[in-house]
Amino acid sequence: MTNLTGQDDTPALFPTANGRVSPDVFADRPWLGTPANVGIVTDAGARSFVSVALLPASDFTSDEDRTFREDWFDRFHLLPSRYLNAGNVVGVSTAHFSIWNAWFDARDLTGLTSTGIDGLQLDEITAPSSFYALEERPFTLTITPAGSPVIDARFDFAFATGEMLVLAVTGRRIIVFALRPDWSSGVLEALEWANEVLTAWDGTEQRVRLREHPRRTFEFALLTDGGRAQALEALIHGWGGRNYCVPVWTDRSDIASPVSAGTTDLALPADISTHDYHAGGLAVLWAGDTRAEATEILSVTGNALTLKLPLGRAWPAGTRVYPGAVMHLDGTARLDRVTDRIMSARLRFVDAAYTSLTAAEITSQTYRGAHLFLWHPDWGQEHGDEIGRMLAVLDYTTGLVTVDDLTGRAHPTRHMGFLLENRARIHAAKAWLAARAGRVQPFWIPTWSDDLAITRDIQPTDASLYIAAAGLHRFWPDPLRRDLLIRTRQGDFLRRVTGIQAVSETEESVALDATVGVAVPRTEIVSVHWLQWVRLDADRAEIHWETNASARLNLTTAVLPS
Repeated sequence: MTNLTGQDDTPALFPTANGRVSPDVFADRPWLGTPANVGIVTDAGARSFVSVALLPASDFTSDEDRTFREDWFDRFHLLPSRYLNAGNVVGVSTAHFSIWNAWFDARDLTGLTSTGIDGLQLDEITAPSSFYALEERPFTLTITPAGSPVIDARFDFAFATGEMLVLAVTGRRIIVFALRPDWSSGVLEALEWANEVLTAWDGTEQRVRLREHPRRTFEFALLTDGGRAQALEALIHGWGGRNYCVPVWTDRSDIASPVSAGTTDLALPADISTHDYHAGGLAVLWAGDTRAEATEILSVTGNALTLKLPLGRAWPAGTRVYPGAVMHLDGTARLDRVTDRIMSARLRFVDAAYTSLTAAEITSQTYRGAHLFLWHPDWGQEHGDEIGRMLAVLDYTTGLVTVDDLTGRAHPTRHMGFLLENRARIHAAKAWLAARAGRVQPFWIPTWSDDLAITRDIQPTDASLYIAAAGLHRFWPDPLRRDLLIRTRQGDFLRRVTGIQAVSETEESVALDATVGVAVPRTEIVSVHWLQWVRLDADRAEIHWETNASARLNLTTAVLPS
């Protein structure tokens, strides 16, 4: 029989579970303790146990591994948040909170203090009061439009455990300026950017954009009498230095069916893609100068508005719905008293929030890498040019005046008017103005004047135009007159002028950088215009709304060297 010598060890956690462990093992491992039953068992051969040499024990220092219990329990919680941004308060609104006692025994709320809470009210919670173990107690915060214009409130909850929970509430109160404008004089909408144009001695420019978003203003006249006149005075006297919710009077919709109180869905019957509705914005339901309600928009889907809060009242079919803009009065409000009962006024409101416009070009057509603006002007509006020069004038008053033409060229500006006959065209004009950003972004535009009179047919291989003599060759080259728009019944052609020469006393030739490529009889030539490289001459652009679906756009451009 073979004799085996070995060690029958035991797990460290259960040293007494194995009765076949040698006492020598426990002698070298004192931390295992002494087993209750240790012996040598011989089953089928001679067995003996010997002492095994072991490494000495080591000491380790560690950190406590915190669990979910330590992170969540044994404290108080204010749910769902310790901060509420009420936004623009235009009516009564409520917010729901709760305090949870995450202790495993009863604890006390010992104090509740507050500051800046005019127009705010807490319900369903008082101090002192007791919380049962793991009790969650809900309460309601009510915010009303009555109170200071700026909401900056704080509620402090003190507990017997020494804990302090703070609920902070911020926001702004606004009321609806529901007095409708006098549409006989229209509504003026202005968009104004801020830019810096640095002009060198040679007339070249560096344009720097200073403001990302434009400032929007609405200006309109009101004619009021009796109660409406009194309401106008009250609005300006009592709220003139604060923010109003001004209906965007140009973006009107009428609801087709009655709307009940408490609803949060508002379906508008017509297309609102060109209206100023957006998530987080305001909508105004209007049934009269003294009957209007503003509500915050949660989302916009197609022609449907989802409201953040339920409507506070029912509204009949035919109620008007407008986007709401947070605005303040700009400057002094002048009220003209026609009689003791009739009052007229012209008010200008400025956006109190950023106006975000999506920039887009009128057409994708470009010339020499830049976009074209090819809308035809409305000749029923005022048009004209002002041609100035950069002059340095030296005048000692005692003798003759010395004048130095610094750039040696004209610096003309042109005023043009455009008719925006539908909402789609108005929306496109706003997007185009956003792409210009005031004076920053130049573009190509024809003069739309009858600039050149063609005297001969154009052949496919002709690289010149023959025009009635106007003395152009005497002043060539002209850095402001280098490009042409040739309008024909076969299409439009854009060409650069490379030279102008006199042919006879009655005719001049205009050399082009490329042939037209087709035969164009003189009878099929509609007109030829100088194509000018221009920028807007002002950072402010005005849209005169005649109705809520038509408007006039007035532009003044400064001509640049091309």
